[in-house]
Amino acid sequence: MKLSLPKTIYFGLSIMLVGLLFAGCEQPTATVSDLTKPLPTATPTPTLSPTPPPVVDSSRTDLNRVLAGMVAPDFALEDMNKKVVHLSDFKGKKNVILVFYRGFF
Repeated sequence: MKLSLPKTIYFGLSIMLVGLLFAGCEQPTATVSDLTKPLPTATPTPTLSPTPPPVVDSSRTDLNRVLAGMVAPDFALEDMNKKVVHLSDFKGKKNVILVFYRGFF
C-alpha cells in the first residue's frame, strides 16, 4: 500500500523548512552611528632605504662569451652540504641542468 500525502502538505512542509533556514540566518543590523564612525588608522609601514645595486665586474658578465651549442666553461660551486662540486665532475656521466636562484631558500 502506497502512502501519498496531498500536494498542499508537501508545499506547507517546504515553506516551513525554508522559513526555518532563514530564521537561522539572522543578519546583524547597523545603526547610523556605526556607519559614521571613523575608520581605524593603519599603522605606517617603515620606509626602507633602497639597496644600491651590486658592483659587477663586466668581464665576468659578458653574455656573448658562452653561446648556445658551445661547451660550458668549467666552474665550481658549493652544494647544500658545503661540498665543492665542479662541472667537470659530471662530464660524460650525467646531463646537467643549471638553475640559479637569487637567494637562499
